Amino acid sequence: EIFVLLRYRVAVKWRMGWFIASKLAIPILVGAVYSSFFNSLPKNFWGSFTTAGLLFVTVALAGFLSIAPLEDFKGEWPLVLRQRQDAYYRSGSYVMEKILQEIPYGLMGALGFGVITYFIIGLKMTPYAFFFYTLCSFTVNMISTAISFGVASNIHVEFLPQVIIHVWTTLNIMVTGLFLPACQIPKWWKWLYFISYQQWTWAALMLNQYGQQSGVDETKEACETTMGNEGQCSG
Repeated sequence: EIFVLLRYRVAVKWRMGWFIASKLAIPILVGAVYSSFFNSLPKNFWGSFTTAGLLFVTVALAGFLSIAPLEDFKGEWPLVLRQRQDAYYRSGSYVMEKILQEIPYGLMGALGFGVITYFIIGLKMTPYAFFFYTLCSFTVNMISTAISFGVASNIHVEFLPQVIIHVWTTLNIMVTGLFLPACQIPKWWKWLYFISYQQWTWAALMLNQYGQQSGVDETKEACETTMGNEGQCSG
């Protein structure tokens, strides 16, 4: 079922230049806006603080951007309902086809977003850190999209899937750790902290930027060697 849907639905869309362009325009445009605000962050405390916020926004925004593919989902739904009534395929097969359809666009979008933002903003300059940053961007976007498709495939009330995704994303944002550390999150929300994919992704990006497993940033080393007695970078 999935193979047939990919062949007769997705293959047709891959030949539409405007459809591919619309899928790639959003991450590239968002990356350009990010770069215009956060270009060349300083290598000091405030630069690190701003970088942490930037990584947080990268993760948080993925949940809201996942609503955009629902328009394509919503436009096909009347036809899908008729085909489902004729038992052409299962709902799960259709959702899986939609997720697989988004993977190539997600990869290209994450790579374009990473190339635009990473070097202009001035994140850790190691190959491992760059590719891990791109992988995290791709992963969090795909998870958000899969959740959106899952909600939309089971709730057929106008605007309700979008509202649910907004609420779900907001709740995930509250437990990522930026606003409240894990020890201060109320106990009745602890379960969300442990299952929040946005919390885990932001933690991974922070370790990628400031940990040692992704290599040592040469620019950071150079900056640290110029520190004076006042604890500030001379450059």
